[in-house]
Amino acid sequence: MSLDGGESWKMVKDMIEGQTTSLTGLTNGTKVHVRVRAKGKGGWSAASDEYPIFVTDQVPHAPEGLRVRPEGQGHFLTWGKILGANSYRLYRRKKGSSSNSGQLIYNGPEPFFLDKTMPTETVMEYWIKAENGNGVSQESTHSDTDPGRLINWYPKPNENFRRDTRNHENGYDEYNPFVEEAKPVLSYPQK
Repeated sequence: MSLDGGESWKMVKDMIEGQTTSLTGLTNGTKVHVRVRAKGKGGWSAASDEYPIFVTDQVPHAPEGLRVRPEGQGHFLTWGKILGANSYRLYRRKKGSSSNSGQLIYNGPEPFFLDKTMPTETVMEYWIKAENGNGVSQESTHSDTDPGRLINWYPKPNENFRRDTRNHENGYDEYNPFVEEAKPVLSYPQK
């Protein structure tokens, strides 16, 4: 284990059998790095890559950036990953429902989910919670599938083509609203 960002290392556990172990005596609110060496018939291996551990006794904060986008006969949901979270809980309910609770539709480690069971003609509302060894976060900001909301336009209605505003040689946006809005929207004939 290293307490100084990988500059110096000290052995904290020896003769570990299996693939898991626990560390004790760590200070809350700190970051440590760990690495492992294995011993076999040929001797000791080189040290593994270092892995950061952020020590906390707090539950994770609510995930941010919940995004809902149509995907085939369902909706694809993505959200920001929370450092230290080992699972996410995704909830759904009919928008405008008088119930304060929702149906748990996903519980797992990935920060994405494809909801294929949702009725596409119904506006649904989603939110997410993160979980670590200390508990479950508050619920995230809610997102919904309302097609009238600007954030849910994917693509923008009645728009078949939009120019990519990125400069692919220099890697930055070159969007000038005065120039871009004056250009016509290009569309291609449907076959």
